[in-house]
Amino acid sequence: MVDKHQFEGYPLKVEYFLTENGTKLLEVVVNMQVIGIALMMENGQEELLKEKGFLS
Repeated sequence: MVDKHQFEGYPLKVEYFLTENGTKLLEVVVNMQVIGIALMMENGQEELLKEKGFLS
């Protein structure tokens, strides 16, 4: 899901990135979040979403 590229030299430099499968999984998680927010709004929980920073 996550891979890294390690560079030569000092100080050590490492970059992490999502693999193709990691990117696909991220899309699923984002869609689940969208559905969850919609359900919370249907149940009158807009204030809680605003408190948590999901709505402005």
